[in-house]
Amino acid sequence: LGGDEFAVLLTGATDAGSVQVAEKVIEAMAEPFVLHGVTVKSTASLGIAMYPDDAEDADLLTQRADVAMYVAKRSGGGWRSYSPADDQSSIERLTLLADLHDELTRRTTETLGLHYQPVLDLAGGGITGVEALLRWDHPSFGALDPEMVVGLAEVSGLVNDLAHHVVREAITTGRRWRDRGVDLCMAVNLSARNLYDAQLTDWISALLRELDVPPSSLKCELTESQLMDDPALSLEILGRLRDIGVRTAIDDFGTGYSSLSYLRRLPVDEIKIDRSFVLQMADDRNDRIIVRTVIDLAHNLGLRVLAEGVEDERTLQLLRSLGCDEAQGHLVGRPMTADRLLACVRSQASAPLPTTRR
Repeated sequence: LGGDEFAVLLTGATDAGSVQVAEKVIEAMAEPFVLHGVTVKSTASLGIAMYPDDAEDADLLTQRADVAMYVAKRSGGGWRSYSPADDQSSIERLTLLADLHDELTRRTTETLGLHYQPVLDLAGGGITGVEALLRWDHPSFGALDPEMVVGLAEVSGLVNDLAHHVVREAITTGRRWRDRGVDLCMAVNLSARNLYDAQLTDWISALLRELDVPPSSLKCELTESQLMDDPALSLEILGRLRDIGVRTAIDDFGTGYSSLSYLRRLPVDEIKIDRSFVLQMADDRNDRIIVRTVIDLAHNLGLRVLAEGVEDERTLQLLRSLGCDEAQGHLVGRPMTADRLLACVRSQASAPLPTTRR
């Protein structure tokens, strides 16, 4: 049905029989396998729709199986049988998909934009970078979860259009800041689906040239789990990004299944320690050991380390003592508009940020 979507047609199946097949498929997909010498794992989300109870024609049956699959995926995986109760969410989803398409085809949009979260350099004490975070303030549904928006883009074929929109706005903002004397590294998040865009590095490079922004001012982030979806392709695309001078980072490090041998081969510049290890590290010895180990490992591999989820002064000082390079979290600053971020950085010239004052 798509790049990573497949249909299974069962003839004469009962409700119980279809569930049994679904569980066998999910179990088989969960088995680790070796790809180019790297052990990887995958997961599957599966939706079930029955003829004639759920639909009497192939198109509607497929559509309702897709709705059930989306509900399963949103719940964290596994299988889900279609239920009429899912119809309301299906209607909302179809509305959002149409609206997202409209937003991405407009030359300008007031509802789909970016906020920017500052990144603190722990050695120098100043804001040296930001992460661009997607925001969609929908006129009917209000502020939407960014992960849900990305998920909608992925299942609807709009993920590359969304990436274009985010990267262009982020680079444009960075250019505007540079014109006002503020030079920050701009981090953007890519989806695993973006790796399958054969023109990814070409259009990123073209945007940087068009807006006259140094490639080193842009950092592309992919989560550890996303990188493991297709390790060989990840190596190739990260290598291409590095070749054009763009920085790269592994986001949410520690939550995936990458091996040390694979990590050693990845052409990345930075590791971002997942917030789940950082939040309680001041009080949890095990988390503290994990963070220290990741920092030492990364530095031995020549990589910088950024800790996410820094929300208190104790954690900040502990990270500094462990040699962590950068910190990000509510203590440093919450996501904010471009103008607010610019004012915040400029305020450092006369006084440290309130959240980093000792």
